Amino acid sequence: MEYEPNEGEKVTATVIKRYRKEMIDDLEDSTGESAKKECTTYTDQLNTIKKLESMRTNPIKNIKAKEHDPDLKLSLKRIGADEEEAATNRLIAQVDERLRSLDPKNKEDKKKVTALKKDRKTL
Repeated sequence: MEYEPNEGEKVTATVIKRYRKEMIDDLEDSTGESAKKECTTYTDQLNTIKKLESMRTNPIKNIKAKEHDPDLKLSLKRIGADEEEAATNRLIAQVDERLRSLDPKNKEDKKKVTALKKDRKTL
């Protein structure tokens, strides 16, 4: 990357994303072949940064959300983390099996599919 931070400025993902976005905006108006290639490269880099940030923050959010669930805490104390994870995986498998048996084109099944997908996401 050719970004040069100002004196005392910390280089963070937000700063890099802002810089990449500015570069993309500048290059989008250009008509040259090299400008289009460079714009594509910058867009790919920006998308990669966003994807990595998402991968890093989503598990943290899930852990923090589950951290405050008293039922989960009690269950973990009673049966342990491995058994709790196995039970969750069994429930996910049941949801997946049920989703395969439903027809998403059928109006009644579509509501069930939506609800099951929401439940699976919660698990």
